[in-house]
Amino acid sequence: MKNKYTKIDCENLRALLVNNAKQNADKTGNNILLLSGGMDSVTALYALLEAGIPFKAYTFYFKDFPSVDKIAVESLQQKIGFEHEFIEIPSKWESIKNDVLDAICVCKEIYGKVREVKVETIFALQYLDKRLCQGGVVFSGSTGDALVGYNRNTAIMAAKIGEDNPKMIDQRTLTPKENEFDVIFSKRHKSLSIFCGEAEKFILGFSTKACNTPKPKAFLYHAFGDYHAKFKSYRQPKAFQKAGNEKAMFNMIAIQKGYKDALAMFRYLAKG
Repeated sequence: MKNKYTKIDCENLRALLVNNAKQNADKTGNNILLLSGGMDSVTALYALLEAGIPFKAYTFYFKDFPSVDKIAVESLQQKIGFEHEFIEIPSKWESIKNDVLDAICVCKEIYGKVREVKVETIFALQYLDKRLCQGGVVFSGSTGDALVGYNRNTAIMAAKIGEDNPKMIDQRTLTPKENEFDVIFSKRHKSLSIFCGEAEKFILGFSTKACNTPKPKAFLYHAFGDYHAKFKSYRQPKAFQKAGNEKAMFNMIAIQKGYKDALAMFRYLAKG
């Protein structure tokens, strides 16, 4: 397998992603984009734009918490002008407790245990899904991190194991039952990662060594480099980690309720 990509490779990936959008779009125009402002979902945004497909994007954020997602998406929307709606999620425990309990149950069904980040993600996706009209196609950048989101240390580990090691490929791919996006949205919509099918296979040709380490997501960036150069707006991973997001919100709630952190709270609630 190759561990370097060229300009032609980036052009080929772009064509595959745009084809995914064209081939899977809802014929009536009911296309939904889950847009976080990160590289994966922004790649999906650019693929839909280039494909010329009508869509409406949705972004969730938590009330009373600073959101780099919101800032990045607002900037993109102002520059490009696509149809978009923000979904505000309450930050008061009484308003979201039942939804959190549902998310814990779904997390246990998918992963067999309580996983903090997954509970938080599932909670937000379920909250969003309830506010979407039934039907249509939901596009997302899900699986992007699994395919090209590994950091330098993981890339080095993958290279030491061997680029043809099947275990590394298995760890990079997700079945529908392992992908919370599919589990949640496929009940009422057709759910689709922009990186599915031939695009996934193409990316896997580079991903066991994480593309051009130490920045594996540069592959996605350069696939739509002209868009990024023009609009210059997506949130940086480091900025996201420092910002107030669902992890910060749930940790705050957990501490207020006397738990060590969000994971401890989720585990306690799971027992009930």
